Amino acid sequence: MSQSEGTDWQVIGTHAWRLEPPDVLRISFSGDVSGDDMSQLLALMHRCYQERGRLFGLVDLSRMGALSPAARKVAAVTDLDIVFQMVFVGASFSQRAMIKLVDVAYHLLTKNTENPPGVFFEAEATALAWMAQQRRTPPTAQ
Repeated sequence: MSQSEGTDWQVIGTHAWRLEPPDVLRISFSGDVSGDDMSQLLALMHRCYQERGRLFGLVDLSRMGALSPAARKVAAVTDLDIVFQMVFVGASFSQRAMIKLVDVAYHLLTKNTENPPGVFFEAEATALAWMAQQRRTPPTAQ
């Protein structure tokens, strides 16, 4: 994964990702998300976390199509056994609602209490500023 760090975008299906120092996995969705896409993205998150320890998933939803039922199910039932913070940018009202439902299902089905709920921002700059603030905040105070 280090060859992609902060440089070239890699592809999963029609979606792109890259790892940016120190702890950001940037994902840009483009088009519909299948169950296979979601499985691959979750496996990628797990690998990145194993390398970094702390991980922010900065996800651009502005060009995402539909989140398939298979993708929703994979996201809801897959316990990655990692701690991560999902940060979403460019989400429509319906995308926010769907993601919040999947997030609730994930926490109920996996009994994972360590991962905070995803946060949403209109602008990437605001999201990046929020992540910088989170890095300065001691973990016990979050």
